[in-house]
Amino acid sequence: MGNPSATNYEISWVKILISILMRRRFPLFFAEIRKRLYSDIVYYILRRDLTLPFPQPKTNISLTLRPIQGEDVPKLLSLEAPDLNNAEILERINLLRILKSDIHSCYVVATDDGIPCSMAWLILPAENNKIRHFFKGKILPLTPGEVLFEGVFTLEKYRKFGIQHWRRWQFFEKGVQLGAKWAVTYIHNSNIPSLKSVKRDGYEPYMVRKEKWRFFWRTFTFTKLPPQTPFPFDNV
Repeated sequence: MGNPSATNYEISWVKILISILMRRRFPLFFAEIRKRLYSDIVYYILRRDLTLPFPQPKTNISLTLRPIQGEDVPKLLSLEAPDLNNAEILERINLLRILKSDIHSCYVVATDDGIPCSMAWLILPAENNKIRHFFKGKILPLTPGEVLFEGVFTLEKYRKFGIQHWRRWQFFEKGVQLGAKWAVTYIHNSNIPSLKSVKRDGYEPYMVRKEKWRFFWRTFTFTKLPPQTPFPFDNV
């Protein structure tokens, strides 16, 4: 199952930065430069035991899951959509880059009238070489029995319909069919809504990834967490 072509989108970071400047997104441009000069970024790596039950969640709309198609890309990830803020621009850029990487198994959630409203990758250990090449140490290679949920995105106007819970349930089912025991995902430590969402669906903190930028040089450290590590909001 391949990915659609993203030929019409700027993919290299040089072209992306030029494109940002041409759109007069100066704060976004300088924020990306500052990040690469000096920053520390923390992500939780979370796992879900797929041998445990996962009841089907309810949604407010009728949905279907299918492989992504070429015509879905501009509908989901257009950089010309109105009123996009800097974070939304960067998120779409990153997803366009993953599409171009040829990492397989990108799926779209569509409404009953065929409108694509959400997307995510279900990545298997067979893609480890592509993971190493594209993410350059940002994502750990998958071990046998693991599946990675990555590149999760939902259009802004569809974010109150329970789509992510429904899509995870669909991915859990697919993971079990493929012989997986663990579902793995990465979430920024400040993204409390997403962390609460995955906790509701049975995920537990497993590791922490620290990403350090110093003068355009990036390093990663991964630290395994003890069992039953609380979420960052549990003691607040």
